[in-house]
Amino acid sequence: MKIRLKFWLRAIRVLVWISIIGFSITLFNSVRLAIGSNTMRAEVNLQKADTLPLTHGSLELSSGVYSFKSTEFIDRLIFRHTYENWDFIQSLFSLVSCCLLLFTVNGINAESPFTLKVAKRIAGIGVVYIAYGLINIGAAFYMRAKIIQLENHLSLHYFSFPADLSYIKSGVFILIFSFIYRIGVSYQEENQLTV
Repeated sequence: MKIRLKFWLRAIRVLVWISIIGFSITLFNSVRLAIGSNTMRAEVNLQKADTLPLTHGSLELSSGVYSFKSTEFIDRLIFRHTYENWDFIQSLFSLVSCCLLLFTVNGINAESPFTLKVAKRIAGIGVVYIAYGLINIGAAFYMRAKIIQLENHLSLHYFSFPADLSYIKSGVFILIFSFIYRIGVSYQEENQLTV
């Protein structure tokens, strides 16, 4: 059992290290774009939709990618600079969460896996997920207000919170797991005292 646990811990470490390297490159690219590019992009909808009739249906001409120039620091951090690039906040969250995960996995000992330090590290991951979800909601409000300020006949294409709420929900589940892990710590300590 302990050999299998050691194998899985080693495999998880390798996967997390690969993720850290990948997200480091992504964060480097997003920082480079935030510093070097003043062209922002956002997916938007027109307030009044146009429709193009086709043979077997219709095509709504009401959405697209709106590009604008801005020298404001917050715009450079929040908005995307290219069509398929992650923004700075998402890149930073991905790297930080992977680093916390590696820190947590490195704290797990196959001989005695339940420790209070590991439970606190798991709770830290949950807090990061909740914070990221809340930051995303705030960023969506900011982006929406900025787009309306620039062009009052446009609105932000994505202005619902399913993804952001899923980060908050995941953070809550991680906090619950941390609580369960703490219960495991107390049971392990009680077993060691009775033996």
